[in-house]
Amino acid sequence: MGANLVELYTQLEEKLGKETAKVLVEAIEELTEEKRNSLKFELKEELLKEVATKENIKLLKDADLGGENKRKNSNSRRENRKEFGTD
Repeated sequence: MGANLVELYTQLEEKLGKETAKVLVEAIEELTEEKRNSLKFELKEELLKEVATKENIKLLKDADLGGENKRKNSNSRRENRKEFGTD
C-alpha cells in the first residue's frame, strides 16, 4: 500500500501543490488506520462470539460427566436386576 500512497501523493502534488497534497495524504493515512483498527476490533468481537471460552468448555465437560455418571448408575441398576433375577 505504501507505493500506492507515493503514487497518489505524486499525482496530488502535481494537481494541488505540495502542501495540499501532503495534508490530503496524511488525512487519508489517518482515515485508513482508523478504519483498519475498527475492522480489526469488529473481527475480534465476531470471533470471540464463535470461540468457546474456558468456562464454556468446563460446563460441557461437567455436563458430559453428569451424563457419564447417569449411564454408570443405569448400568449398575441393570446389573443388580440381573444379579437378583428381577430383570
